[in-house]
Amino acid sequence: MILRLDGFRGLWQARGDSDVPEGCAFDAHDVSTRLGALAAAPGFEAFLPPIRGDDGAYRPIGTLARLFRREKGDEIFVACTLDGVFTCDGPDGGWICRLSGPLFCDRWDCVAYETGGVDVLILTNAQDGMIALYGDDLRVERKQTPARFAVLGRHAERIFGAGVDGEPDSLYYSRPYDPFDWSADEQNPEMGGGVIRQPSWDGDRFVALQPLGAYLLALKTRSIYQLRGADPSSFVITPEYGADAPDAPDTVAVDGAAMFYLSGGEIAVYDGVCARLLAKDALCETLRGASFHNACAVQHGHVYYLALALDGSSYNDAVIEYDILRETFMLRRGVCVRAFLEGADGVYFTSSLDPCRVYRYGAGYGRDGLPASFAWTTGWLGGDSQRKRKDGFVVRFFAEGADGLCLRLAVQTERGRLERAVTLRPEGRTYRLRFPLRGVRFRLCLYGEDNRPWRIPGGLEVHTDDENLG
Repeated sequence: MILRLDGFRGLWQARGDSDVPEGCAFDAHDVSTRLGALAAAPGFEAFLPPIRGDDGAYRPIGTLARLFRREKGDEIFVACTLDGVFTCDGPDGGWICRLSGPLFCDRWDCVAYETGGVDVLILTNAQDGMIALYGDDLRVERKQTPARFAVLGRHAERIFGAGVDGEPDSLYYSRPYDPFDWSADEQNPEMGGGVIRQPSWDGDRFVALQPLGAYLLALKTRSIYQLRGADPSSFVITPEYGADAPDAPDTVAVDGAAMFYLSGGEIAVYDGVCARLLAKDALCETLRGASFHNACAVQHGHVYYLALALDGSSYNDAVIEYDILRETFMLRRGVCVRAFLEGADGVYFTSSLDPCRVYRYGAGYGRDGLPASFAWTTGWLGGDSQRKRKDGFVVRFFAEGADGLCLRLAVQTERGRLERAVTLRPEGRTYRLRFPLRGVRFRLCLYGEDNRPWRIPGGLEVHTDDENLG
């Protein structure tokens, strides 16, 4: 028998380890399947320096944001701690305090806007209220609002605010083109600010606001509402029946006209009409025992990145990557994300283990220069011919990688397991490995640990001698 494994895709656990779709793995982590090849997954590296307080101690970053300045064509990184609000223009610069604390909270929500021809980043939380960071001189100003909002959203040239303590059903909106004027206009109500009450009488409350296409989604803890219209006279807010609310508000991210979020322990997508799970139980084994309490997510380059805690961890220690275009899943272990940020050139995050520093996701290999383990394990193969026994496995493949990098390949049958190791070369070569095993079915496991690149571009071929069992 000759079996060819190529066109690698991602993780799939929905039908057990004996019915895994072609090109998928039943168990895998920290590998890339881009372009159908099997390769080392990019890692992460330290990107921005830590923030140091006046006493010399480093300060944990509660919120990471960015302000893109269109006139200058650059982006400014913004970090919020309990000591204040800081900005940094890149890895070669340092953090500068723009608003001194102490602050009551270091978790802020934000939206970008323009006022008076100046790009502005508007931030808010339910304890400190609203502030604005101006792009021309990076000054920070406190702003007066009718209430202290926990979350913000932008729709129809207005800023919407919700999550007010004691007002779980209130959705405030500003005047158009003026995010800092929330007053009503009795002469022309369509140009004024105001508030929408949307009670649900069950203790539900607004926890997130997310623009999607031509409308604004107002998410409560157990329901989703859609706000349509361009001004107060045409505003219509309706519940989205059949759309379950997110398990964690920070897992909401948008790609085009679709909103992705964590719902019921699965990744769901809402397209403006209905919500559905991407693939029921596709990661059932991986997510068994997972915790979503501190889960967060971001979308970049048509990939949805979801950070969560696995195997009883008290903090996020893994990232699930869902490739939206290829509809594939992959797992990254040992990436301890506290908060994500989508930047102009990539994804950034603060770490649960080192919350004082900003890291760049998908940079280099390994974990900030340290080796990282990786593995790709197929489901059980060859079980479609139960009356034939395989004997004498030979695995053939071409691989390339950093000089001296060690790849290990194991073949397992119901009767035993053997493994072999190969040492890679930058120019690549073809390997032919023998495994003197016997069995009716088998599976392959490729694994190792390193912080350098490797790649198997053409798949693997498995040759066996078949013996009829009668």
